Amino acid sequence: MINHNLPKNWEVKTLAEVCTSKNSNIVLSSIENNTGKYPIYGAKGLLKTIDFYTIENESLGIVKDGAGVGRIFLLPEKSSLIGTMAYIQANKNLNLKYLYHFLHTINFNQYISGSAIPHIYFRDYKKEKIPLPPLEVQKAIVEKLENAFAHIDEAVRHLKSVQTNIPRLKSSLLHCAFSGKLTESQNSSHEVQTLKSVVGEGGEPSPFKPLHPPIKTEIPQGWEIKTLGEVCKINPKNKLDDDLEVSFIPMNLIA
Repeated sequence: MINHNLPKNWEVKTLAEVCTSKNSNIVLSSIENNTGKYPIYGAKGLLKTIDFYTIENESLGIVKDGAGVGRIFLLPEKSSLIGTMAYIQANKNLNLKYLYHFLHTINFNQYISGSAIPHIYFRDYKKEKIPLPPLEVQKAIVEKLENAFAHIDEAVRHLKSVQTNIPRLKSSLLHCAFSGKLTESQNSSHEVQTLKSVVGEGGEPSPFKPLHPPIKTEIPQGWEIKTLGEVCKINPKNKLDDDLEVSFIPMNLIA
């Protein structure tokens, strides 16, 4: 939906006024044995390279038939599309990447027709209105959008890296807790692995040090080692070893 409180030097145009759409008639079976240097694209992206091209300049590919209708991607110059696709070309006063990002704001579901095989046609969505600033402003908007999206993608990558390392972090902290290292802050030689040390700088996982057995013979002064059978009641249904040794922190060390 267009905000009508646009800057004074912006215009509002329909897609039909600023770009054109053309269909492809290439059948996939017709290029099965064709090879070359020019890319041809389908609904999921690059299919192969062939010895001819049908689109001279950079364009936008859009899935018009079948699964994935409305999916949009950038096409390089000297490329082609199979018949389930259409390609959109921008007029001279429209930045192609600006158009690309704008098309992602359109809900193409409202233009789908056909029950068995869904279709969308330019004739149906060409009346969509696009805000049109001067060309230099379009370029600036594209640059800011792509910079912001790059930061978002990087944040997602870091988040996935942290999520991957959470079990190792928890395991490390548990080891430190039950070997005395977590409360022995005065001993700088005892290193407690932090989130940063596990995940690493920039979200890249650091080499992880294998954890030692939970109980070592050297524990802090004032600690004791007991078996589970000595300190708790074991439900017969639980398959726990009541001879398993655990370490206990003296009560005066617990805040």
